[in-house]
Amino acid sequence: MIPKTIGRYRIKAELGRGGMSTVYLAHDPRFERDVAIKLLPLELLHQPTFRRRFEREAKVVASLDHPAIVPVYDFGEEDGQPFLVMRFMTGGSLGERLKQGAISVAEASRIVTKLAPALDEVHLHGVIHRDLKPSNILFDQRNEPYISDFGTAKLKHAHTKLTDTGGAVGTPAYMSPEQIQGEGELDGRSDIYTLGIILFEMLTGKHPYQTNTPIAVAVKHMFEPVPNLQEMEPSLPPACQEVIVQAMAKQKEHRYRTAVEFASALQEVAKIVGDTHKLTLAEKAPGHRYALIIANYEYDDPTLAQLIKPTANIHTLAYVLQNSAVGGFREVNTLINESADGVRRAISQFFTDRNKDDLLLLYFMGHAALGTRGQLYLTVKDTEHELLRGTAIPARFIADEMDNSLSEQQILVMDCYYSDTVPSESSSTVGRDVNTSDAFAHNGFKRVVVTANDSTQYNWAKGSIQGQAEPSLFTEHFVQGLLSGAADTDHDGKITIDDVFAYVKQQLTDALSDKPSQVPRKWVPYAYQDASDLVIACNPNYEIVQIIDQEKASSIAKARIIEQQREEQDERPFLPPFSHLVKRPALWLAGLAMLATVIIVLLAGQPWRVGAENLADVTSTTPLTVITGTKTVSATANLDDELTGTAVSSQITNTQTPTKEPTPSPTATASPTPTSSPTATVVTGTAEADHPTATALLSSSLYISPDSDAQEVTFISVGEQVAVLGRSEVGEWLYVQNETGQAGFVYGPRLDWTGDFEALAIVTGTAVAVPTTNTPSNVCAGTACPPLTLTLYPLPGTRCEVAMKYRTVYMEGDGGNGRYTYYWNNQKVGGPTSEGFGFEVSSPDGSAVIGTGKVVSGDGQVIEKELFVSDFSCN
Repeated sequence: MIPKTIGRYRIKAELGRGGMSTVYLAHDPRFERDVAIKLLPLELLHQPTFRRRFEREAKVVASLDHPAIVPVYDFGEEDGQPFLVMRFMTGGSLGERLKQGAISVAEASRIVTKLAPALDEVHLHGVIHRDLKPSNILFDQRNEPYISDFGTAKLKHAHTKLTDTGGAVGTPAYMSPEQIQGEGELDGRSDIYTLGIILFEMLTGKHPYQTNTPIAVAVKHMFEPVPNLQEMEPSLPPACQEVIVQAMAKQKEHRYRTAVEFASALQEVAKIVGDTHKLTLAEKAPGHRYALIIANYEYDDPTLAQLIKPTANIHTLAYVLQNSAVGGFREVNTLINESADGVRRAISQFFTDRNKDDLLLLYFMGHAALGTRGQLYLTVKDTEHELLRGTAIPARFIADEMDNSLSEQQILVMDCYYSDTVPSESSSTVGRDVNTSDAFAHNGFKRVVVTANDSTQYNWAKGSIQGQAEPSLFTEHFVQGLLSGAADTDHDGKITIDDVFAYVKQQLTDALSDKPSQVPRKWVPYAYQDASDLVIACNPNYEIVQIIDQEKASSIAKARIIEQQREEQDERPFLPPFSHLVKRPALWLAGLAMLATVIIVLLAGQPWRVGAENLADVTSTTPLTVITGTKTVSATANLDDELTGTAVSSQITNTQTPTKEPTPSPTATASPTPTSSPTATVVTGTAEADHPTATALLSSSLYISPDSDAQEVTFISVGEQVAVLGRSEVGEWLYVQNETGQAGFVYGPRLDWTGDFEALAIVTGTAVAVPTTNTPSNVCAGTACPPLTLTLYPLPGTRCEVAMKYRTVYMEGDGGNGRYTYYWNNQKVGGPTSEGFGFEVSSPDGSAVIGTGKVVSGDGQVIEKELFVSDFSCN
């Protein structure tokens, strides 16, 4: 449940939740500003390490003074829970932006150039960040980047339990080779390596090392050269490769010495290359472009809280509008779940002190209601359904502010669900027309009003909510039309408001042809019909190609690297590429020894598994699995995970408890030998492109053989689609492949699939047991093993069904001999395994569940903890 206040701060919304913390959007009444509050979860209060890390983050950031570091405003405790108060960054994260694809060399250079001095400032204070990643790079409303989250930062000369753990701390996908090895004396060049990874992602939209497990990505960081940028993005100049290769050098002595030096090299390449020039609105428009986005997802009023919530991502919309290659807006401000007074002030300020040539875009996501006299009101967080006129925002107020503004170019977009508050004797209480032209007519200048719907979906009469609405797809298509350039139907490089409206309307018509529940409308004053030609964005794919001297740029970048390397001490490389290992047996053996060391360090390094927020950043969706041997698959299966050796993953696995999967006829006997080869051989079948797809009705595990007691390969969630490759010889098991290329058997009735079972190819498989007596040599010394500990907490989110609600509980053992069996209320739920385990607990009426989790290690140690699981809310 979201708290109403934390200290003096009034909570407005939850921004995010992870294993280490929960972040809220809050309002500071003392300084009249919005802030972000990071709160340590209750389930971690009993662990001193997490509390000390939390407190240290506040002290570290407070000691740093740079405009590109997210500042900490306050630190305190609320009922024993420590919290951090930070500046609220309205522009979202770099991670959210990269989900939309790669960015230009010029924009990547701008971001790195802004962050580099801040990173050097951090290093000058003797601090190493250790967890730089796209999700920790945030933007303000002016599109300026900031470094955030110093929770795992390390002081260079500190040797405490927080920093000298003997394990790797950070996110595996963004670790330097020396960080992976757990080196105690890290320096700033470790962060520079990570910044090189981030630059690679910005230029290609992809992580340089695509793998399925944290161990695999660690091995690639240590041994594999940087992939060729041009293979992923052919339009990139070769000079960019040289910059990234130096930043991501395996040996830290060969990297840039400072982040500013790294940024300077990238700037030189960007200047010489000239970058592929995009037509930008900033170059063409005489005035400035401003946007205000208002979104409301929550209501204090219990009646209004029953309304459907908007699903669009406000930060993605803000990013697209602010992107210089698309919207080119000078400033984009966002308001989320703000009170009526706050919304009124923001709208008034937005339309004040503007110039004639400025273009103003007001974008509202939420609900609007028709009053007793047909007036239109925008509802906000503190709107009361019985006091609509006094607690909502009248459309007339917005129209007045638009009229009083000097700007002659105004666009109002309303992605709203509409409600009717007038009692009706008709059996149909919804469907009343909404006339936005009446609400926003007045005597405005060039003004366009676009609304996502044209009629009401709800009725509030008699104090109850009647009617229903489907999730609006308007903003989703609006963003896609701008970002992809698809709305530029006349291919002139400019996207007008008329263009994007026509595009969105067509997409909604195509998607909802059988049930047209969403009909958008556009209104323009009769005297200003050319207002539809207001340009809201540019087609980012409409390029004016300039001559690029790539050869010159590449040669200069190479010269810089040679000069840099001459200045460095000539030391033996960290490890040569694999092609050289074959020719040099001594180094080959050293490489194997190093690889073994890395695996031991990563498996033993508890601090790097800091919770769900880090697991989400690993480029893997593989569950808890230890596979030893060689997986042999027929070529027709087209699987990407044909690996030889040992693969270990660390993602939480949920097991479905309500339904017991039947076990078919016995399969081959499990082999106790760790070198046995699990196989899955396709007997017959067609090309992968011809395979039908199925959708998971229930969360389900994929097994290496058609047996629920077999080893798990991965886990699929409700609604996830898989390709059906074949079937089992006995029983109702399907052999399927998920989107990441992982394949296994799943019990057929758990999928929504109506194909011909008998016509499928027969797939045979053999289960292989994982030895339970294999004790890692670095865990126990002789017969003495370290004390066993247990981490136990509920994961965020509720799975809701008609008569039951489910929450996932995560358990993770540490210590002992490294092999753990998990119990809930004395019933076995998982194991033996070397990793954590997730399972579901249920509540029929949403009441709290109290239970006891227990872990038993292979050396006989036992530990129990009680857990209180509350908040089974489905909202």
